[in-house]
Amino acid sequence: MSRRLRQLAHDNGGVASITVFFALMVLLFSLITSTFLTEGNLLNILRQIAPLMIVAVAMTFVITTAGIDLSVGSVLALVNALAAISLQAGIPWPLVVVLMLALGGVVAVRFPERRVPAPDSRRRWRAGVSLLGAALRLARYDREILLVTAAWLFVNGGGEAYGRLLQKQLIGLGFGAGDHPVLWFTALGLATLAVGAVAVRVVEGRIDDEGVARRAIVACCAAGVVGLALFATAADARYAIAGVVLAAGALSPGAVVRAMTEIWVNRRTTSGVRATVHSLLSLAEHVGEIVFGTALAAVAAAAGLTASLLGAAALLALAGGLVTRAGPRARGPGRRGSGEGRRGARARPATRSTSPASRRR
Repeated sequence: MSRRLRQLAHDNGGVASITVFFALMVLLFSLITSTFLTEGNLLNILRQIAPLMIVAVAMTFVITTAGIDLSVGSVLALVNALAAISLQAGIPWPLVVVLMLALGGVVAVRFPERRVPAPDSRRRWRAGVSLLGAALRLARYDREILLVTAAWLFVNGGGEAYGRLLQKQLIGLGFGAGDHPVLWFTALGLATLAVGAVAVRVVEGRIDDEGVARRAIVACCAAGVVGLALFATAADARYAIAGVVLAAGALSPGAVVRAMTEIWVNRRTTSGVRATVHSLLSLAEHVGEIVFGTALAAVAAAAGLTASLLGAAALLALAGGLVTRAGPRARGPGRRGSGEGRRGARARPATRSTSPASRRR
């Protein structure tokens, strides 16, 4: 019986690890707060995860048929936005449901994904560990990649706390009070996205080397620190909104920091290791959200929203400091032309170097 259970856990390691993590999170939040298991909080959680549950059920059918859908997140956001606009315009909700289903069908037919063979379940863990090891070796011998990854960890940790506390802080200051609070928050979200998009457009046209991306990230982190500090200590909604706009370049979805980090990594690496580095960044993003998001949530429960938001500002300042150190002089032993010998050269066979010594060679 025990052998069968071990074999079942080995073959379904992904599901087992998620189940254990979920149970640990429920236990942790049940111990640190008395409101987690209340009826109101559980209903609130169910309402928040309802869209993801619907998508997860559909993705289960797609994956079991050896398919893949890479655009599910984008389609979900598009459908949510259009559905909200349609309902605000007075269109009956049954018609809105039909229209959104039709839109999803058009996307599926017009932009089909290629079929991807399902991986052997016994090779999943080995492939995952191998990919993680390759990413860590690359970061070890390329200090610039290492510092960018660490900065990305702190940016997403602070951004997770900011995103969770944003609406609560604004509501406490009286923002959106009236008949249409959803409309006010939607307008604010669109405004911050527009600020981030314009900033990305402006900076993107001036990128000619990694230094421009580095300076853009540092500038956005500095603006984000000022914005978070202003948002955390605002006496009324006007100053809070000004802080939100300042922080948009660093913490909003699709913000400048995310775009510049991806551009920096793409220019720093070649196709041989680019996917590995992006996997490492994705891992750092989720670890930062879980670790620092949980820590700042505990700070908010113990010391209030202001202390937690100031903690997020400190994480953003730390990220900006790390990116500042990731300049040309900060490149580690993996740099071509350095005196570290063959081991460093083998560790970074596919990363680009812009040093004068490398160009002369």
